[in-house]
Amino acid sequence: MKTTQANNVPPYSKLAAFYDGMMEHVDYYHWAEYIDQIFRKSGKSVKDVCELACGTGTFGVSLSKLGYTMTCSDISPDMIRVASAKAERNDVQISFSVQSMLKFNSKKKFDAVLCLYDSINYLKEKNEIIAFLHNAEKLVTVGGLLIFDACTEHNSLEHFNQRYEYDKAHRYRRRSYYLAEQRRQVNEITIQIDGTFYKEEHSQNIFAISDIAELISKTAFKLTHTFENLTFNKGKESSERVHFVLEKRK
Repeated sequence: MKTTQANNVPPYSKLAAFYDGMMEHVDYYHWAEYIDQIFRKSGKSVKDVCELACGTGTFGVSLSKLGYTMTCSDISPDMIRVASAKAERNDVQISFSVQSMLKFNSKKKFDAVLCLYDSINYLKEKNEIIAFLHNAEKLVTVGGLLIFDACTEHNSLEHFNQRYEYDKAHRYRRRSYYLAEQRRQVNEITIQIDGTFYKEEHSQNIFAISDIAELISKTAFKLTHTFENLTFNKGKESSERVHFVLEKRK
């Protein structure tokens, strides 16, 4: 894909239409089954679930098909448009809204709140993680669950350091690199639409597991488990992805 000067646009504003093609290697239904297992192993009665940073809604649709009542939100209106259409095609009822994971507001309380696929890594600083946790406190019932995942530095160094990807079918090019001193993962995505090129820069911040655990200790949540990838092994810095399972204490 030979590019001319690309127009800089906000993350997911143009990618939304191509996102499912880029992520077609991800087995979202298997991931939903994994979260379902976590719910069951927790011994909690989980029915009403809120997913923050839901993207194009594939995960929410998958959990809905497993019998959960889903409320989903994302900060990108473009992603929510795709998600809403997907839910309609799959004949599932999901309440969608355009809201930030830091300020999501609902009169309803949930048995579980989810924030998956390294959405937490989009938060810039530790105080934003604290803000996310405090906002989640308002959403989760006492004894309910908050589950989120985060990518590790090992994942960035192993898979996204000086990586180039070109997809002719979906007309996008991705350049990934890791800024070790800043612990920042950058993905530059150039997309061609009707002969015009658009560039989105996605910046993710890599937080140590111990730092996230310390932040959790300052909230109403108790960290009950860290799980490696899609397993029930203990999460560690050498894992590629770690799921944090929290229970609201009060």
